[in-house]
Amino acid sequence: MHQSSFPEVSAFHSLLNRTDWAGTPLGEIAGWPSSLRANTGMMLDSLVPMAIAWGPERVLIYNEAYTRLLGEKHPWALGRPVEQVWPEVWSRVGPLVERAYAGEAFHREDIELPIERGGRCDPAWFSFFYSPLRDDTGAIAGMSSTVIETTSRVQAEQDVRRLNHTLEERVEAATIELRRSEAHLRSLFGQTAAGIAETGLDFRVVRANEKFCAIVGRPLDEVVGHPLDGLIHPDDRRENTALIERMLASGTPFEVENRYLRPDGTEVWAAKMVAPIVEPGATRPTSILAIVIDITARRRAEISLRANAERLRLATDAASLGIWSWGADDENPTRENERLYDMVGIPRDGAPVDTVRLLTELVHPDDIAPYQAAMARTLATGEPFRYEGRFYRASDHALRWFEFTGALHCDDRGRPRRMVGTVLDVTERKEMDEKLRLREERYRTLLTSMDEGFCVVELVHGADGTVVDHRFLEANPAFERHTGLLDPVGKSARDMAPSIEQHWNAVSAQVAASGEPQRMVQQAAARAAGSTCSLPVPTKPRATRSRCCFATSPSKGAPRKNCARWRPTCRKRTSARTNSWRPWRTSCATRWRRSGPGWT
Repeated sequence: MHQSSFPEVSAFHSLLNRTDWAGTPLGEIAGWPSSLRANTGMMLDSLVPMAIAWGPERVLIYNEAYTRLLGEKHPWALGRPVEQVWPEVWSRVGPLVERAYAGEAFHREDIELPIERGGRCDPAWFSFFYSPLRDDTGAIAGMSSTVIETTSRVQAEQDVRRLNHTLEERVEAATIELRRSEAHLRSLFGQTAAGIAETGLDFRVVRANEKFCAIVGRPLDEVVGHPLDGLIHPDDRRENTALIERMLASGTPFEVENRYLRPDGTEVWAAKMVAPIVEPGATRPTSILAIVIDITARRRAEISLRANAERLRLATDAASLGIWSWGADDENPTRENERLYDMVGIPRDGAPVDTVRLLTELVHPDDIAPYQAAMARTLATGEPFRYEGRFYRASDHALRWFEFTGALHCDDRGRPRRMVGTVLDVTERKEMDEKLRLREERYRTLLTSMDEGFCVVELVHGADGTVVDHRFLEANPAFERHTGLLDPVGKSARDMAPSIEQHWNAVSAQVAASGEPQRMVQQAAARAAGSTCSLPVPTKPRATRSRCCFATSPSKGAPRKNCARWRPTCRKRTSARTNSWRPWRTSCATRWRRSGPGWT
């Protein structure tokens, strides 16, 4: 048992007394110099971490508070040289110890030292107060060190500095971003193609860009500070106000198309996106932002397009035209208007007509090949689609004639994409053409077989306006037999009979001027035998064409007597012919009407 030199007021005091000091350069406590015992006693009573290094070996003595710095090195460190206890920091602490041993008292604050604690080496910060210690002779024999660990404070200060630095960086970055955003916003606000306006909750404009002012047709000073309602068309104000109030209540932006009214009375259509602006920390909108695009041209184009579509519908309905389209993707026809439903006899809610159904159910079997050939020709050459054929109407299976026309639309590479066209029901026209063909056939048969000569002539006028000749436009075989004028069509009377009497032209001119038909019986000088009966019949005043009927007399030696004897016969034959011509007179008139402007 060692002799105790210090009062055992604590467990640490007892530990210090039981330490084998005899095995250290200091020896037993009883042999310590009084100055060392006094300083050690004062150190043991201190609550501040303190240590003493004594002797040339710098033997370490420390108090209980110092053990927090030593960690696992306690109690091994008691009585050992300082250099052995703190090898990891001796390169920095050693010079300080030497200064104290040299008689200098000083302090150092917040020295960073790597300290081994808890099985690892961590950085720590300390403030040191060094004082030299003298022995009983007054010579410097050691030093005392008061150590205050400042790791928590230093780390806190470092954290604060780092935080401040981070905050400064963030503030700087935010400032830069804010400036960039403001510059971007100013650029966007001033240069965007859209009009931008901001209003307060009182609907007065706070700011607006030049494009917005151009849209509403007012300078900036007549926009900013003025109510937005004053810029909107009166007919649209109520709706606009209701939408804004609904947005402020719900916080949901909205889009709308309405009109602004310029000072000159011009209406400007605009598409607007309106959104609430909520400032940071606020719970309700503080202002209103509107982005405006001028769509006047688009609206006018839409109105024009609708008007054109309506005119097209009226035109196609008036013309009884069906409109169809054909797509290259499915190669099926599509009905594009209501008229086509009626023409093909398919219900509006019925199954669509594809190509297979079109060819097997609707197109007449004899017209399938022409239809396919016309379609193939258009697709191959790009020329307009034209086809006329017979179709069975689905509703009553009636056979109808349809006339198709269409235009092919191709892509940039010239590949067929779509064909759009019209269809016209030409059944009545076909039936009329057939009737006209039959009447024309009967007309030709009658003219060819009749005994009287018949011709259609065109009057030829001289420089003074008088009729000097007539040109034959049509003549039947009997006319050639009676007159001896062979193949007269296209030739003039004087070309074929230069000695023809002028009174023929005079009579034709009189008929053309009066519009009244005339009969005459006279021997033709161009043909010595017989007499001729002429019946010119113009159809309107100042006509240039006449119809003539001729009959020959049986005696060339006594024309006047023969004329008197044959006059009753001529009347009967003429009456009979007139009665027989009445059924097809319309047909003849139609045909003559096509011959030129003199007939209607």
